[in-house]
Amino acid sequence: HTDSNDAAKDLDLPYEAMGPDEIGSVIHDTLTRLIDAEIAEPELKSRGDIVTHVFDDVVYDATPAIDADERDRLWEFFNEILDDFLASELWEHIQQAESVRVEQPVDGLIKTNGIEIELHGKVDVVAVLPSDERVITDIKVALAEPTQATQSRYNLQVASYAYLFDQQDGTIQSVRPTIETFGVMRRITTA
Repeated sequence: HTDSNDAAKDLDLPYEAMGPDEIGSVIHDTLTRLIDAEIAEPELKSRGDIVTHVFDDVVYDATPAIDADERDRLWEFFNEILDDFLASELWEHIQQAESVRVEQPVDGLIKTNGIEIELHGKVDVVAVLPSDERVITDIKVALAEPTQATQSRYNLQVASYAYLFDQQDGTIQSVRPTIETFGVMRRITTA
């Protein structure tokens, strides 16, 4: 684990009600629920009732006592991230995919330098493209620029997931591990 609980000072977020980790989790969980619900792009762009309800459900599950002003500040930040998401490579993969799975469990053993490591994780998004390539994407919400140690941990995490996916299913043509970072900075990384 690496420290990543910092947040940019100029973000107007409801730190009184939620910490940076909770804010990141709310944004992350809202995105994955919207992906899983297969919400169409026009609905996402319009921020229609479905999007608002999913956001509010996630927020109130995380912090039931959040007030209207705090919720609105978080909603504004989420809207910026949603715009970036709709312009992302991840969204492009979702649109092209033959199938998309969200929060896909991945378990197995990785042997390195004679030591077996047991791994249990969840891949945020698995998109199966028409070419039979699997693009596995880990979504990160950054409230500050990730440190080099944090970015290295993210790379190791998603590369490990890709290795396990490749080992589990011999019919996969290829697995491409990516990290999509949204928030105060926008980055896509292929691990």
